[in-house]
Amino acid sequence: MRWSRRFFQIFMVVVPVLVGMSMSVAAEKTLYQKLGSKKRISKVVADFVNALDQDARLQSNPSILDYWKSLNLKKLKKQLADNVCASAGGPCKLGDLTQKGLAGKAPRPNAMEWLMIVDLLNQILKKNGVGEDEQREIVLMVLSEQQKSRSEK
Repeated sequence: MRWSRRFFQIFMVVVPVLVGMSMSVAAEKTLYQKLGSKKRISKVVADFVNALDQDARLQSNPSILDYWKSLNLKKLKKQLADNVCASAGGPCKLGDLTQKGLAGKAPRPNAMEWLMIVDLLNQILKKNGVGEDEQREIVLMVLSEQQKSRSEK
């Protein structure tokens, strides 16, 4: 009787732990898997680029406006979607948004402009039904890239 009672107590502790562990391993998907597809990433990126293109606050900075006018937005959307896809663990290759590519020519947004950019990004992610956890991952990815580009200049 004592043995079966002790076994039951151990069983009641171990099983939930094992189930929780297997569920967390199964739940660990890449950001790409959480977002669903390259098509969905491309849609979010296109909406974001369009929002940036139409944002009067950012366009009021002459260096940003001049840079923005010089861009091929279709090419930017494709390269940015490829970068997000690749950075999120998807099957895409990084586009040329390096120092020598589009990002290397871009003016540096000031702190307030970065806040506006992140705010726009959050609005677009919500509009496209991206979950809160994925929103945080994407914003952290963008801020990480922003930090890298500042340290490279």
